[in-house]
Amino acid sequence: GYNFGLYNTVIANGAEEKRLANKFVTWETALKQNYGVDMNFFSDKLRLTFDYFIEKRKDILINRRTIPIYTSLNESLLPVVNMGKVDNKGYEVSLKWNDKVKDFSYWLDANMSYAKNKIVYQDEVEPNEPYMWRTGQSVDAIFGYVTERFYTEDDFETIDEAKGIYKLKEGVPTIDPYVRDPRPGDILFKDLNGNGKIDNSGDNTAKDAGDRKIIGNNSRRYPYAINAGVGWKGFDLTVFFQGVGKRDLIVGTDGKSNFLAWPHTNTDNPNAAATVLKHHLDYWTPENPNAYYPRLGNQTGVNQGTDGFNRRNQTKYLMDASYIKLKNITLSYSFPSSWLEKTRAISAFKVFFSGEDLWTKHHMYKGMDPEQTMSINDLYPFMKKFSFGINVTL
Repeated sequence: GYNFGLYNTVIANGAEEKRLANKFVTWETALKQNYGVDMNFFSDKLRLTFDYFIEKRKDILINRRTIPIYTSLNESLLPVVNMGKVDNKGYEVSLKWNDKVKDFSYWLDANMSYAKNKIVYQDEVEPNEPYMWRTGQSVDAIFGYVTERFYTEDDFETIDEAKGIYKLKEGVPTIDPYVRDPRPGDILFKDLNGNGKIDNSGDNTAKDAGDRKIIGNNSRRYPYAINAGVGWKGFDLTVFFQGVGKRDLIVGTDGKSNFLAWPHTNTDNPNAAATVLKHHLDYWTPENPNAYYPRLGNQTGVNQGTDGFNRRNQTKYLMDASYIKLKNITLSYSFPSSWLEKTRAISAFKVFFSGEDLWTKHHMYKGMDPEQTMSINDLYPFMKKFSFGINVTL
């Protein structure tokens, strides 16, 4: 920038050249294979379908990371390139049953799928520890620390709260020196590389980095749905369930759902910032050593701040995001055509009563919807919906 005039101290912004362009950028390329089997049994009452797919993607846009340090370049300056490779494979199974016994009919339609991906190439610098490789892992893998326990007063030689002096005993892992000394009630992570301290770097290739590994997978594995119904003399009852068999979710560390995991979180939403939920009250004190949350902080300092060490991605905040939900149940009655013939105007008359989102079973915080993204706008109570209607065909 520049300042114009002899005594003018205001700087006017100038132009700056940043990321270099890549005129050879092109589309991703995918090679797909699909193998399917359809089977019918018992005069088509039972139908079974199985599909297996393999997909290999290449030419994915990535940032170069293996850059010699003497070039003074970094991934934010170099152009993106078509070098990434990811493999996908999975299957889908569906089962249908439809039968009728005199006036009673019943049917079932169920499906389940599974997909797995693997990073084949992403130009990754070799990490300090083998368990820190991203290459070879899932795109949705969650990396973080392994929560071991809370620091206790027995871990310290000296404690002087007035002067802020907390000296750990020899042999107790300390936090990387870039962070001030921990205090009783802070979280102690597992020292995976055995160097006597807990790494504070977010970079896998940083000096002494090596205390984070894969702790979960955010992909929705084994999504399934069950649609079933019965009918008898004009009455029909249908139910629809859906869910996910396996998924891991970190809540409270992504900047969007901090208010769910932490009280008085500073967000763009003042209502969320003032939120204190029931589970927030279970925090560490000397009288409550088995609490879920670490000690209360003052929102200053690295240990207590929004991006503090206590709030890093870790196994403590890894939630089982599997769920099953009753999405819909409908009861209806269709009047017999013999009744309607007398009106000479109505060919079909049906009444129904329906309910949506009536029941959900999950393992996360109360009030969370496992189908949502857990952003600020998604903190809304479950709404059960009921409707009554009439369908008339003239």
